[in-house]
Amino acid sequence: MLTDLAPYAVSVAQVERAAGFTLPLPPNVDKTAIGGIWPSDVEVFQRRKHAVCQ
Repeated sequence: MLTDLAPYAVSVAQVERAAGFTLPLPPNVDKTAIGGIWPSDVEVFQRRKHAVCQ
């Protein structure tokens, strides 16, 4: 199962606002940019979690 994570992509600025603090990043980082999302296979993570937790 491939899950679309695009709705959850946010900028560093949005994370900072929500968290209430500023992240210590280099001055040349564009905090307003939203990066690309890598495809993820959630089933792989679920199988691994199940195997480790049993």
